[in-house]
Amino acid sequence: MAKAQITCSVDDCNLKVRSKGLCGKHYDRMRAHGTTVFRTERTLSVRPVQIVGDVAYVTLTRGYHAIIDASDAQAIGTHNWSAFMGKRTVYAARTAKLEDSPFSGTIFLHREILNPANGFYVDHISGNGLDCRRGNLREATCAQNAQNSRRRKDNKSGLKGVSWHKQRGAWVAQISVHGKRRHIGLFPTKYEAHEAYKEFSKQVHGEFGRSA
Repeated sequence: MAKAQITCSVDDCNLKVRSKGLCGKHYDRMRAHGTTVFRTERTLSVRPVQIVGDVAYVTLTRGYHAIIDASDAQAIGTHNWSAFMGKRTVYAARTAKLEDSPFSGTIFLHREILNPANGFYVDHISGNGLDCRRGNLREATCAQNAQNSRRRKDNKSGLKGVSWHKQRGAWVAQISVHGKRRHIGLFPTKYEAHEAYKEFSKQVHGEFGRSA
């Protein structure tokens, strides 16, 4: 009399058989999807990276493309990258299993390229999160990264650091320094307020200051 199969018939799976030679995990997968192979185990086609001269274009999801140096194309082109919608710009990212952890996490293209020191951010000098050429990336602290951010979407003046002071009937210029709002002054026009903001930003934010 033939001996009953004890372990799952799937390679490298030593779990106890539930039905039809499969363990519970693989049996449920077969019933639901018609295959015992999980998505993370499938071989996915990698979208090609297009090299044009000194730059390369990485095809993302949602119709977006990221731009990188051609010298980084070989390393970056081994994975598929997706469009990650940030608050003020779009980034390129992928999901991967974290080291020494059973969980997956998000890996951003700009961090993959620059590989910053622990505790540091990667700042896009132009403010374009999809321009990941090394000349557009720099290490930054959290505060420096925030200083180079674009103006808020709810800014009604159209100029960074400038808002209307209804009680005073004038335009006010304000700036954030070390996480605290600092009052620069009141001005008759929003353009004068913005000029004051830009000048003050140069003094306190230096190269990380952004005026638009």
